[in-house]
Amino acid sequence: MPLIIRNHLHRHLAALKLIRDVQAVIMDNKVAMLVSPAGKLIYYWLAVIFCGIFIFSISSIPGKDIPSLFPYQDIAFHALIYGVFAFSISGLIKIYNPKKIKFIRILLVLGLIFLFALTDEFHQLFVTNRSASLLDVGIDCVGAAIGAFFHL
Repeated sequence: MPLIIRNHLHRHLAALKLIRDVQAVIMDNKVAMLVSPAGKLIYYWLAVIFCGIFIFSISSIPGKDIPSLFPYQDIAFHALIYGVFAFSISGLIKIYNPKKIKFIRILLVLGLIFLFALTDEFHQLFVTNRSASLLDVGIDCVGAAIGAFFHL
């Protein structure tokens, strides 16, 4: 694997580990700041911003430089990151409007994810050896639906 790709992947894996560590701290009720409404708001905003940047940076990698780790990795990664993205967006919506009906919140999350996925696929048209795919947008929305469902 080329050194630049390995370094790029290591940076993203370190960032994912950081998010997992922050989630573990949030689940620990001993840290009052992070479980307070303000702490949750900061956490969800950071998660949403991180997911958006992460998706954009991964989509900027030329197609030939993406290592093949396992079969159907594209589907798995699309569903996973967009599921986390939707979970975070759903958390933000719930904080800003806790009385919003769950079904409407899921529709709002799916609409936002759909728009972001379309722009991501459009962006890939301009990346070497990458192309836009409506199938990827569909997989993104399925992952988002699962992520939003877990935040009910």
